[in-house]
Amino acid sequence: YFNRFIERFPNVKSLAEAPLDEVLKLWQGLGYYSRARNLHASAQQIMTQFHGEFPTEHAQVLSLKGIGEYTAAAIASFAYNEPVPVVDGNVFRVVSRYFGIESDISAGKTKKEFTALAAELLSKEQPALFNQAIMEFGAMHCTPKNPDCENCIFNSSCVALQKGLVGQLPFKSKKTKIRKRYFNYIIQQDKKGNTKI
Repeated sequence: YFNRFIERFPNVKSLAEAPLDEVLKLWQGLGYYSRARNLHASAQQIMTQFHGEFPTEHAQVLSLKGIGEYTAAAIASFAYNEPVPVVDGNVFRVVSRYFGIESDISAGKTKKEFTALAAELLSKEQPALFNQAIMEFGAMHCTPKNPDCENCIFNSSCVALQKGLVGQLPFKSKKTKIRKRYFNYIIQQDKKGNTKI
């Protein structure tokens, strides 16, 4: 499916000029259709707003339809070496544990707090390398379960390790699952009009 899609749309211009119906037809088997719509809209935006050139700055990349903060930061950092922090679950975990931050990571203000802190830590000379390193460190060493704290190079300065909070951080509140419930009632009425439920 992917090869067929790429053969038909080898560049941004061909995708932008194609009718949406054709894009959606060729997208079959590649996942959510909203992604195809966003990709098509972004291709058109790149052609009109950016003169056919993919934007190179974080704010411009973020303006493309369907691209959120994480993806925009990753593109700006890894493709263009722009000093923008890429904050994913691994980064949340490393930063939360190292600094002992007990704020709820599901809250919007906490995400901003972590992004600001990650921006302070970010190497301005080698942002792509730094972002990749901290993400890899979280994925391979400072893991969600059973991190290797004993052999960690940060074990003497990690607040979560010193306070015994490694297993609790990062903190994420559990959302209450809302279940729909349906009730059936039987209403009986006798000849006198008396009702029973």
